[in-house]
Amino acid sequence: MGRCSAIERTSPYFEKAQLLKILEADWNARTAAACKPHPTFGKMTPKEWGELLLIHVDYHLKQFVA
Repeated sequence: MGRCSAIERTSPYFEKAQLLKILEADWNARTAAACKPHPTFGKMTPKEWGELLLIHVDYHLKQFVA
């Protein structure tokens, strides 16, 4: 995606597209070699990345009562 205005970035459609990009990247990173180190937690297995993503997405969905 190119540059977006502040209004476009706060659009639910933009947010949905961003979430789908993140989920797709996670889905495609099914090998340990495809997983980059987390900035805080360091090296993580694909399973650990999946669990972290699940917790993170769940947190934000609850935050916005989605």
